Amino acid sequence: MNPAPYVGTYLNIPAFFADGSSTTIAIKNYLQDGKPDQSARAQAAKGKLLAKISGELKKTPKGVFEMGGYEFCTLSIARVFMGKGAPDEIQDVLWLASRFNLIDSSTVRTYCDRNIGIDCGGFVANLWGIGHPENGRAVTGSTGFSPRSFWNFNKAKRRKHPGEISVGDAIIHFCHMPNDDTDMASMDPKLGGEAFHIGTVAGITVKGDRIDLTVAESSGAKAASGGNGVSAYDKPDLATKIAKNLVYVPSASGNRMYFVGKDGAMGSYMPFESY
Repeated sequence: MNPAPYVGTYLNIPAFFADGSSTTIAIKNYLQDGKPDQSARAQAAKGKLLAKISGELKKTPKGVFEMGGYEFCTLSIARVFMGKGAPDEIQDVLWLASRFNLIDSSTVRTYCDRNIGIDCGGFVANLWGIGHPENGRAVTGSTGFSPRSFWNFNKAKRRKHPGEISVGDAIIHFCHMPNDDTDMASMDPKLGGEAFHIGTVAGITVKGDRIDLTVAESSGAKAASGGNGVSAYDKPDLATKIAKNLVYVPSASGNRMYFVGKDGAMGSYMPFESY
């Protein structure tokens, strides 16, 4: 799926409630596990929901459990409250929360704004169709991928010149790199090399050594949605450079954007159309 419409998927998720009603909600805020203040609220909300589930089951839920005729994954619940939730996992959490009267159609939007969001790696992983638990079991990346993890996945698809950059590529942001080495991870500001953010290419026009870029990401910056999470926007007329056989876009601060493709066709995680 093109990354820009996938931003719209998060901003228009059908929410289904246990009483049979439904609405549409926007997951518009950035949520990174462990980062205040939303993370603390998210963990409190997760604890309250799991306590309700445990009370009905009369045991702590593990793996896959059944409730109200549906199956749910405990790890997927955790993912939603750590900024990794795919649209279908968010729908499951909202249905469960409605079952225990933690939300209804009048409070669901506030609940989502305060407690649910998606971080940069979560957005890209779900766009690329990786990390979602399978049959209740964790897979690689179920609890998150770092930007460097994406950079290391497909070394053969690191883009070498502007003409190779493609829609759906990951954009990996590195701090300033005086030695041009993207494989040397360092937190030392004198050395650089730290991969600190990830977005995706939603559009690309190449004009010699300059490009017009459309970016789709979740960044923590103010977005057109009114939140600070998912967004798609244009970055026109960017200069590109080549170092160590890799193309990058430099910034005035000395940071760089590099590009890497996914191995295989994208199969994004999508919301349920009905419940």
